[in-house]
Amino acid sequence: MSSKLTHLVWGYKTIKVEDKLLLLALAELADRNGNFQTSITELRELTGMSDGVISTTLHHFMSAQVKLVRLNRRDQNSDCFSASLHIENSVATTTAHSQSAFNELDLLAQVQEQNERLQQNKQNNRGKLNRSQRAQIAPLHRPTNEKQYNVLEIHMEEIPNWAEGVMFKAGVQGRKDIWDSFVVDVHKTGEKIFTQTLLTNRLHQKIAYFKQQSFSNSQESAHNRPVKQSALSDFEERYRDYLSDDDNDY
Repeated sequence: MSSKLTHLVWGYKTIKVEDKLLLLALAELADRNGNFQTSITELRELTGMSDGVISTTLHHFMSAQVKLVRLNRRDQNSDCFSASLHIENSVATTTAHSQSAFNELDLLAQVQEQNERLQQNKQNNRGKLNRSQRAQIAPLHRPTNEKQYNVLEIHMEEIPNWAEGVMFKAGVQGRKDIWDSFVVDVHKTGEKIFTQTLLTNRLHQKIAYFKQQSFSNSQESAHNRPVKQSALSDFEERYRDYLSDDDNDY
């Protein structure tokens, strides 16, 4: 085994994991000069790959574009062969080629992610105003330094400090039902970014709605509740019979 070749193989950029695994197996078998003698059977036992994958990868290593492996001798009556590994001479050129390939793959992944995001936005924004239409009804002078919140920051697990302050001033501090209803309404809008002013106004509207509902329910319950009698009226009603008997005696 050549520790130098093994170190070079670990630093060698490959696109396929099979290439890296087979190179590590060859470095394990090679001497300090890169010479090794092996067989397809031995490589299959070392790597766990199929014979077809091993043969295809070896031919790729011996191609004119790569030139990682040079075949020295091969016995026609067996699958054993001797070759040499030239990873050191190919590190500089193949690293640049592999880096370019990785950059292309990374760029392709970014393009695909952007397309998926655009398609998702189209699905979420169906029936809503487009950017030009929203600009017509948006305020003319929007403050640039106003704090903004992502919709993911508005959730039911926690009431932020600014919302607790608003609810405290409105006399509904700790009303989790009001906050949960507010969170549902915010997420139903489909918007991703909200300003501090917009969230504060929406929360004030939600608090006013709950107060109105609570006032209506209290009025209805008060209307259905029987009228409470005074202590004197209650006494007269309880002892009416006794009072009548006393009047007749006189």
